[in-house]
Amino acid sequence: KHTIFVGRPQMVSVDVEVNYEEQVFETVTREIQVPKMTYDQNQVPHVSYETVTQQYQVPKTEMTLRTVQVPKMTYENGPNGQTPKVTFEQVEIQVPRPVYQTKTKTVKE
Repeated sequence: KHTIFVGRPQMVSVDVEVNYEEQVFETVTREIQVPKMTYDQNQVPHVSYETVTQQYQVPKTEMTLRTVQVPKMTYENGPNGQTPKVTFEQVEIQVPRPVYQTKTKTVKE
C-alpha cells in the first residue's frame, strides 16, 4: 500500500516579535521675529515685526560622563635649569548622547 500526496505543501507563517532601537525626538518651540512690510496712504514703506512661533523636532539627548586625557605642562628643576615635562591627567567631562527607546514589532516569518 502506497500513500500519495496530492497538491502543494502548505507554507506556515509564524508571528515573530522583534525588538529594535529607535531614536527619540522631542519638540522644541521657539519664537522668531519676522519682518512685515506695510505701506501707508502715501506709499511710504514701513517695517514692523510680528512674532511667529516655530516648532521643530530635535534629537533628545542625555548627559553622560566621558573620560578624556588632558595634557599638563610641568617644569622640573635640573642641572641646566628648568626643563618642561608634559604629563597627562584624566578628566571626566559631560557629553550629550542621543536617547534611544526599545520598540517591538511583529513580523511574519
